[in-house]
Amino acid sequence: MVFPRAEETGNMAEMEMQWAVKAMHHAETYMKLLKSVGPTKFRLCPIQDELYDDFRKNFPNLKIDKLDEEDFKSETSKAKWREFINKYEHR
Repeated sequence: MVFPRAEETGNMAEMEMQWAVKAMHHAETYMKLLKSVGPTKFRLCPIQDELYDDFRKNFPNLKIDKLDEEDFKSETSKAKWREFINKYEHR
């Protein structure tokens, strides 16, 4: 099966809904882990500190306590996010 490249998908509602469902499932799983282990001992990945610092450097004004859909929908935002996340694709 051949999938379209991210640049070619635009804002496909069905794909966004599938992503949202999967993201929620991951969030629930991580929350259960956090509650059972404790936030000071739980590590999502070995480079999480580097990821967070780089994230904050690249997105200093992004409010993570309440995400706004408009921060992710524009072509500029998508390109910036893609550039950020692609640095970590094979790490």
